Amino acid sequence: MLASVLGDRGGSDGPHVTIGAEHGQPELEDLTIVTANYAVGSLQGTVGVIGPTRMPYDKVVSIVDWTSDLLTRLTP
Repeated sequence: MLASVLGDRGGSDGPHVTIGAEHGQPELEDLTIVTANYAVGSLQGTVGVIGPTRMPYDKVVSIVDWTSDLLTRLTP
């Protein structure tokens, strides 16, 4: 289930935030997912945070975005 939710985020640039019912999975309705993609050479991935719908969004989004940027700047 989580793989299908995260798999839809592969082509987005910058942070991606979904809250509650936006995930499309009833089991995740009480959660927020914040992700950002990174690429190091030919390797691509996603980093993120899964937490309650009430979270400090400004801090979490900044940390996830910073981490993906840091990973992208790594040289293989």
